[in-house]
Amino acid sequence: MITNTIRAFSRNGGLNGGRTPAINRVLSAVGYFLPILNGVQYDSFLLCLYSSIPYANFVIFFTIYLALVKNPSFPRYVRFNAMQACVLDVLIVIPLIV
Repeated sequence: MITNTIRAFSRNGGLNGGRTPAINRVLSAVGYFLPILNGVQYDSFLLCLYSSIPYANFVIFFTIYLALVKNPSFPRYVRFNAMQACVLDVLIVIPLIV
């Protein structure tokens, strides 16, 4: 059952038949900057500007969530990737809270 679904998914080219416009791909990739920015804090001081702005993480998170994830005018591909980026961001922040 699962292998048939995976084969059909691959054969059809993904979520919407492999016909995702370039603008939707770019918008989907933009959401991944949030987990990247939060993951960099485990490295050296590469993003001093990002860390010097108070509550920048919350502002970017809620902007992505409200502007992309909850906006039905964007295609499902964009909303899925934005939500996945938000989940990754939360998973990266959990060790800081603990």
